[in-house]
Amino acid sequence: MKRSLIMVNFAVFVCVLFFAASLWSQTGTSSIGGIVTDQQGKAVPGAKVTITNVATNASRSTQSLGTGAYLFDLITPGDYRLEVEAKGFSNQRAIDRGSDEPSG
Repeated sequence: MKRSLIMVNFAVFVCVLFFAASLWSQTGTSSIGGIVTDQQGKAVPGAKVTITNVATNASRSTQSLGTGAYLFDLITPGDYRLEVEAKGFSNQRAIDRGSDEPSG
């Protein structure tokens, strides 16, 4: 009896994990991330990275970490303009068309 109760509890636990994972994956958001590097491939820490939704003009900014990494979470689907500014470097801009197809 005790063994079957443990099996039922385990089965319920697995079902809860499955539903939680499937619900979380349906949030309708994504993320944008990368690493800011210079021409020699060295990380650029403290760079200001800004993304702007092309349709709504809503923008968010962050600073790159010591490794040059940046991340924007919970991004709604759409086309985004990404701009990077760092002291001593020219500003860079790119547009993500929200698909795997090349832009341009």
